[in-house]
Amino acid sequence: MGTPTRILGFGTVVDIDSPDKGVWPERLQQLDTRRGSEAECVNRAGRTRLCTVSLKPGAMACSGDSGGPQLQRARSGRWELIGTTSGDGDRAVTLPDIAAHARTSVSSLTRRFRTLTGHSPLHYLLRAPIKEAQRLLRETDDPVEQIAARTGFTSSAALRPHFRPLTGTTPRAYRQAHRAQGGCGG
Repeated sequence: MGTPTRILGFGTVVDIDSPDKGVWPERLQQLDTRRGSEAECVNRAGRTRLCTVSLKPGAMACSGDSGGPQLQRARSGRWELIGTTSGDGDRAVTLPDIAAHARTSVSSLTRRFRTLTGHSPLHYLLRAPIKEAQRLLRETDDPVEQIAARTGFTSSAALRPHFRPLTGTTPRAYRQAHRAQGGCGG
């Protein structure tokens, strides 16, 4: 807890009682935050929705930010997705939604995203649940089917085609290789 993070979103920039009273930004906003403890976010955080506390007094994720990316600087210096901001949200946001809000095409958004992160938007977003699946495969004896469900996939069959391109192997082979290495990667 206390790890510095950053959240991104197009949420309102003023406190509101209803969405029609929001002041919506023209550009994507970022806010420096930190990971909070469960006690700081009772009923607002979970396995993929992280407890987030603003470093800026009076500022926080607001309407329009729920479910948006939360990033943490990796050892490499690049920002990596670690989860989503807490909050209910009302629907999933699609790539065309983001492109329309940014007033650009999906292909231009994808090209710019790849330039900044080195990955397509889908590949980038899949890294967090795949990293969690890797951790669970190394550290637990849970069946792959259960790990798939815990990381947001409908089944182990749905996990496999996303796991292999990012890791070079299947979930079962990954577990076996890490058990053969004593679970410490070397």
